[in-house]
Amino acid sequence: MVKEFLKPLRTQKSLHVTEDKVNLIFSNIEVIYNFHKTFQVELSTEHISDAFLKYAPFLKMYTEYMNGYEHTL
Repeated sequence: MVKEFLKPLRTQKSLHVTEDKVNLIFSNIEVIYNFHKTFQVELSTEHISDAFLKYAPFLKMYTEYMNGYEHTL
């Protein structure tokens, strides 16, 4: 989603999508994406319960993403 949609919308000004609209649509998806890259590595190197305990506070970022869902429709 980040590579195929978000980045082109930010870089191709001919699409006429404002930065505010891009931020409204995608919210904090880049933060979530980067978290998942790190979390995936942790899941493969640590016990699953240890990884979830270590990264549980970061899962709260989904609240921001989901709270903005209604506005993106």
